Amino acid sequence: MKTYFNFLIMGLLIVGPMLALPAFAAPGKIEMVQGQGKFYSTPDDTLEFIKEQLLTSAFRDVLGKELTAMDFSAQDFWEKYAAAFRESFHGVEEKYKEKIAAQTKTFDERISKAEDAKAKSKLRTRKQEVISELEKALRLKRLKAQSEFESISRAIKSFSIVKMSRATNDPQQRSITVQAKVDRPYLAQLYNRVMRDHAQTVWGNLYITLDLNSENLTGSAGESADEQVEAALLQNWASYGHEQWSDLVQLISTEASPTTLASQAALPDKVGEIQNVAGWTQDRPDVWLQIKVTVQQISEDEFSKLKRLATRGEFTLLALRTGKVLLSGTPNETVKNYSTQDGHDFSSALATAISSSANEALKKVRTALENTSSQLRTFALEIIHPASMANALEVLNWLKTNGIKFQLGGTLQKYTPGQAIVVISSSASESDAQALLTQLSKQVINGHKIKYNPEKPYRCELTSNR
Repeated sequence: MKTYFNFLIMGLLIVGPMLALPAFAAPGKIEMVQGQGKFYSTPDDTLEFIKEQLLTSAFRDVLGKELTAMDFSAQDFWEKYAAAFRESFHGVEEKYKEKIAAQTKTFDERISKAEDAKAKSKLRTRKQEVISELEKALRLKRLKAQSEFESISRAIKSFSIVKMSRATNDPQQRSITVQAKVDRPYLAQLYNRVMRDHAQTVWGNLYITLDLNSENLTGSAGESADEQVEAALLQNWASYGHEQWSDLVQLISTEASPTTLASQAALPDKVGEIQNVAGWTQDRPDVWLQIKVTVQQISEDEFSKLKRLATRGEFTLLALRTGKVLLSGTPNETVKNYSTQDGHDFSSALATAISSSANEALKKVRTALENTSSQLRTFALEIIHPASMANALEVLNWLKTNGIKFQLGGTLQKYTPGQAIVVISSSASESDAQALLTQLSKQVINGHKIKYNPEKPYRCELTSNR
């Protein structure tokens, strides 16, 4: 975060103030949005920290204006955002409160036992200093966490600082004015992520399978460990999933056969290709988390009953309905020594090591499920007599521009002069999608009117405007 702000501040201060520009953009055109930020600093705050907080405040103002321009409720968004932050920071705050309470109790006991007034006075002064330092540390940690929470700064494509100032009657009261360009697709994604009702899952079942390859292990402990390690890992990952993903999926299972899941996936030739569908699809697709782990013996000391093992793995998160890869990666390889004196302890230690190396990868699963949830609903729009590929693409571009609040994306799946198929994915409900298509019917595309019949909502026809 520091590097991000320093880089942008230094680069943009050189550019200098910008002229005032229109606050909001016409569809498809990115304009600058002006935002104001305020921050009340303390004498201990560094200039770098003050600028960071001012920019965070200004960005919030910019994003609030842009949310309103996109027909979102900025007030509802910031209320949900604040509640989510309080929940995420609650544990940290409680720990500091416990430290403050413990220090208060310790000093009060020492003060009560002090024999003279001078000693009591010194202890009271020291108590205030310690409590003050803890409160300052909590404030600093809270403000930094707020600046980084949900990565709201990523919604700012670029910005320029117009003015920074202090209040004449109170130098600690700081303010800033910025002009910024907003990444609307990311902002729409952020809005949907924060506002999503966690009581309603957006995915179907999540299946976890493990392919554990330990054929290079030798010795009785290694041979007996395979099933124990596999069972322990699946149990650990299922428990983690229930804790971290249960609001996103309906069911987490480790029982499904990889062969059965592979047949359900019906993988397309190209990763991420959207299958052609007729009309509207609103099912909650299942997802498959494939984990492959290889355990290789490097050496063995039979006298001390130690094995040196290398563990490496790879994982893929796959949407079964479309075959789309949502996430993939390869955790870092780990090399450790394991005692084989006790078979159970050996299995437990090995399972723990593999789980630890996979922790960072598993943290990314939630983000992948959240960030792709907008693409759960798809529909295919048939365009009759597009006359040219440019016309079909123009229809798609209009839908993308005007459906940005639904994170609408799509591809031209098929084209002939007589027919084109556009496949759309978005977070829009079916009624929202049909309302958007009704708006489309009022447009003129390269001199062609759009003929649209609500009774056949996923078909339109281009006719000459002459």
